[in-house]
Amino acid sequence: MEKDFAVRNVAEYPIFIPSTEAVLEDIYELVIDSVKLKRVTDRHLDSTVFETNGRPSHYAIYQDTSIRLYPTPDKKYTFRGWGALKTKLTATGVEDWIFESHGRCISYGAISLLASVPGKEWSNLELAMYYKQLFSREADDARSREYRQVNTRVRYQNFEGSNRRT
Repeated sequence: MEKDFAVRNVAEYPIFIPSTEAVLEDIYELVIDSVKLKRVTDRHLDSTVFETNGRPSHYAIYQDTSIRLYPTPDKKYTFRGWGALKTKLTATGVEDWIFESHGRCISYGAISLLASVPGKEWSNLELAMYYKQLFSREADDARSREYRQVNTRVRYQNFEGSNRRT
């Protein structure tokens, strides 16, 4: 994994996403000089605790595109993180493994929505309910697999900030 650096008096760092068709889903861990940082939200942060610069001990995700370090670094620190990406809604394709794993579930949801459109020749509330149940069952199964971390096809994505200052 490539290291990146937090520098003096700079609190915010953009997150490098290696794909133009993905966005950040979550950060699993952020480490500065081998010490794991605690995640906070700006809304629940007592900023008076971090009024001076120092060694960062906390971070917050800002607009899903960058991180803010608390307190603001007082010198250069090495950092790296691990996170998960999700496909953008504007993406024009989907990974083969996603389609293979969830293609039926996706189609069940689409059929359910289409069949429930009122006043169309394809409207059929009974069919819509049937496919909604299939969709719900498949979605619950997928969540259960994810929760148990049985699905080994999920790829964790490393990220490093894009400010490369020395």
